[in-house]
Amino acid sequence: MAYIITLLHLSGDKLPPAEIRFKEGLNVITGPSDTGKTYIYECINYMLGSSAIPKEIKEVKGYTKIFLELLVDNSKLYTLQSDLKGGNFKVYDSSFKEITNNSKFETLKRKHNTRKDDNISTFLLGINNLNNKYVRTKKTGEVRGLSYRDVVKYILVDETRILSDKSVIRGNQVISHTSDDSTFKLLLTGYDDSDLVAYENKNDINYSKGRAELLDELIKQTQLELQESVHVDDNLLDTLEVRLINERKKYSDLLSLFRTNDNRRKETNDRLELFQKEKSELKEILYRSSVLNEHYRSDISRLEATIEASILLKGSHTLDAYCSLCKNPLNSICQEDDIISIIDSCTKEIDKIQLLLAESIKSRNLIDEKLNRYSIVISKLEESLKELNDTIENDISIRLSDILRNIDIINNEKNDMIIALTQSKRLSYLFKLKDELSFKEQINKVGSKDITITTALLTTLCEKMRDILLECKYPKGTSVGFSESKLDFVISGQDRRLSGKGSRAIIYSIFIYAFNEMLTTKNYSIGVPILDSPLLTYKETKANEEVISFDLAMDFYRYAASISPLKQSIIIENEEPPSDVESVINHIKFSKLRNQGRYGFIPIL
Repeated sequence: MAYIITLLHLSGDKLPPAEIRFKEGLNVITGPSDTGKTYIYECINYMLGSSAIPKEIKEVKGYTKIFLELLVDNSKLYTLQSDLKGGNFKVYDSSFKEITNNSKFETLKRKHNTRKDDNISTFLLGINNLNNKYVRTKKTGEVRGLSYRDVVKYILVDETRILSDKSVIRGNQVISHTSDDSTFKLLLTGYDDSDLVAYENKNDINYSKGRAELLDELIKQTQLELQESVHVDDNLLDTLEVRLINERKKYSDLLSLFRTNDNRRKETNDRLELFQKEKSELKEILYRSSVLNEHYRSDISRLEATIEASILLKGSHTLDAYCSLCKNPLNSICQEDDIISIIDSCTKEIDKIQLLLAESIKSRNLIDEKLNRYSIVISKLEESLKELNDTIENDISIRLSDILRNIDIINNEKNDMIIALTQSKRLSYLFKLKDELSFKEQINKVGSKDITITTALLTTLCEKMRDILLECKYPKGTSVGFSESKLDFVISGQDRRLSGKGSRAIIYSIFIYAFNEMLTTKNYSIGVPILDSPLLTYKETKANEEVISFDLAMDFYRYAASISPLKQSIIIENEEPPSDVESVINHIKFSKLRNQGRYGFIPIL
């Protein structure tokens, strides 16, 4: 069994999809920096079970889901789905384009568990025919189930590791060296450590005994806690959840009614205040109008008095004459025409003032009518406001309080039930740990099995690496050996780890190809080789840096494209492949230029 990668797809709400389609054979992704090449590598690694979330870059803001489509044995398509921020996988038994909202899927956990099938590691091991394999974890013989992450380092090689001077077999963690060696030997030979027998020293025996006693004590304590808690009933918990949902629905509906009435109350109160304000202003206008009318009447009286006096003065034209009102002598002659003119002016002024007074009285009547209407409206608004206040304060608010009280009661019952269920699960987990301890004790019996990686064991692999070196015209690449002490390869007498960066990278890449090609003759596989920046050439480095020639890089491309028997491989590189292999590879070019080819992995908006 074996798989190839056919699609990597990112999706987000209202964003154009970001996707790469892969084909059989060599796939090459090239382009300038910051176009998403390394991000593609991180996404594939993440979808093959890594806990390392792809680094957050500004271009992927808004993208939430990631899909990886796999073709198994040229016949069966699977699509893996995960959230970009971690969590479990969804596995669809179909192609990506066939997935709908109603498509069935299997949920797989990201963390490996040898004894269960509900995780992505077991799924990937299964489609590579490597399930139910065991590797040694300690020299004394303890074993654990093989994880897909154990074998990933032989297909996924990032830019940092490919340039490293560390062993190609072992990882950076010293604690994992035994399992690294055991995994490599398993992949070379096909034989795992499931029948391995371990030495069990006195300290291990005491540790196991102490752990068993602690587990027994925890089990006893948890059982006592369960006796004091409520009866565990999944059906009752479901009933409580239904009641809680119903009460929350009632609360939500009633809260909506409360808000509707409260808004009506605010609107009614605003209208009431507006009418009261206008009524107050009209009263003020009415008051000022009455004051003004008094002034009008006073002015009319004054003018009438003037007319009356003028009439009396008519005919008094001598200096010895006396005023008919005050009886004082007249000191000047009053002309008849002047008196008539005064009387006429006063009469006209009275007519004007009476006209203004009539208009004022008419306006007051209108204001009085408006005040009466406002009083009726205000009375109705006050009555409506009172009804709304009564409804809100004496009905809805009380019902809301009752529902909240019911929710608190149900929540308390639910929490008590959850605590009891948690204690029950904890008890099951403690029993599981005890079973695992017994399982481990059954496996780890007295005995031993050698896991030394010898030169003889790697003869076929070394020969295959030599053949690839010759095909790529690697300088002085006439022989390949293996150093048992350093667990790394020696090329024509020179230790790989002592070579320059460029040579280390190309040899590491050739090792990955040779190792995976060797596995094509087995009844198991490990996946698709994906190399990030394997070709450090003179064209892309600083002066005096130890690199490989441009011709060697091009010959490596030619080998991967036309000679290698691998079903699929992926190279992520700045250096473009030679033009003579363009027709037989899937070349994905990023330009980092708008309106010229494809900008990068993530579409530019």
